[in-house]
Amino acid sequence: MVIVIYFFYLIFSSHFFFHYDSYFEINNGDITFLSEKPQGWQKLSSIPKTIQWPIILSEDWAYFDHKGIDFQQLKKVLDQALSDKKIKRGASTISQQVVKNLYLHSQKSLKRKIDEWILTILLELFTSKQWILEQYLNLVELGPGIYGVKNASFYYFGQPMNSLNYRHGAFLAMLLPSPIRYGESFRKKQLTAFASERIEQILEKLVIAKVISAEEKIQLTKEHFSWESAGQDKDRLPLLPYWQDSESEYDQRTLEDDILDWDNPGED
Repeated sequence: MVIVIYFFYLIFSSHFFFHYDSYFEINNGDITFLSEKPQGWQKLSSIPKTIQWPIILSEDWAYFDHKGIDFQQLKKVLDQALSDKKIKRGASTISQQVVKNLYLHSQKSLKRKIDEWILTILLELFTSKQWILEQYLNLVELGPGIYGVKNASFYYFGQPMNSLNYRHGAFLAMLLPSPIRYGESFRKKQLTAFASERIEQILEKLVIAKVISAEEKIQLTKEHFSWESAGQDKDRLPLLPYWQDSESEYDQRTLEDDILDWDNPGED
């Protein structure tokens, strides 16, 4: 009985029950739920695959396979935590990130994580993968006060989303989960060693997932962003990789883990 009471308390107090299928807008970090689509909201169909796939494969390779919680990655995190006696990384899926940012506070605790799991399962039951992804791509923070991939496209590249290629998308994916920190490349107008390596890894994931060909990847790696100085590859700025950042709650699996765990990231 206590569990049932808490369940209903959670879905009502978090506003999940009223807003799991609502639009929203973000002003100065504050989220306001709306019944009508706000100006600037991007439908999933209007967001190009060049942005969608790098973020999906980087943040949540198994997004189209799991039901909201990636239990295989969660087991790996717990096994590593038991071995190291410290939790060094998280295994949050895209669905979990939507729940955490829309309905829960950011304070780390076991209770909040359990609440997150419960609401994530409900979100997957009541809505679709397409709607959750649409919410995420309008919600995700990609810079100082920059929310959503549309705003990030103009902020970093001065171009609409449809003008961006997979290398641009890989750069946006590279910024997660710490866009302020990993935006160092943009501020310095020069890719850090970490950013360059991470973009390369994300492009390789696109090849493995058969989103692009190996030949397309080679061509993309030869390109430079408009703010990036050509010929700078031998002089990258160093930066601590995110998998050494103990504050990160996001999935920080290696490329090798992804290849071994999943044959396909899902059907488009």
